[in-house]
Amino acid sequence: MMSQILLIQPLALLASLAIRGVLGSAVCRAVLEPEDSAFAYLRLGLREVWVLLTYFVSSIILGFAIVALMIPLGVIGGVSIYFLREQPVGIGVVIGLIYLVFVVFAVWLSLRMVMAIPMSFDQNAFRLFESWNFTRGHVWKMAGLVLLQILVAILIEVVIVGVVVGVALAMGAGA
Repeated sequence: MMSQILLIQPLALLASLAIRGVLGSAVCRAVLEPEDSAFAYLRLGLREVWVLLTYFVSSIILGFAIVALMIPLGVIGGVSIYFLREQPVGIGVVIGLIYLVFVVFAVWLSLRMVMAIPMSFDQNAFRLFESWNFTRGHVWKMAGLVLLQILVAILIEVVIVGVVVGVALAMGAGA
């Protein structure tokens, strides 16, 4: 059964990438060209290919950079655990700091490349490395915006869960 699934996996990967290219372009089109709303902003053309290529290359770069960071962090973590084996709190602190460094690096690198897809869509060309220069000096502002979006999403989720729980409790009390 696994061999059959593994035969389908490359097709599923290609379909997933195509869908990401089309949907990413649709979002860019909705924001950058709102008057071009036919077919729910969905198209399949050269712009989508550039967006797909940019997404694919940025994912590979992010993956390799994360692996390259994980190696020294893993070594530091292993050595720290060895020397702190009698101090579980110290191990927890070291692992927490390693995790924090990892998350900060991944978010920072992602934010440096975040404008690549809109730029590739807008200019109808591969613009991954131009995004790096474009976001210089704005990463902390973008990180703040991301944190604000996360907080708003959490607030909306709390409100929705509160309403659902309130309705469920009211229905339960009525039963």
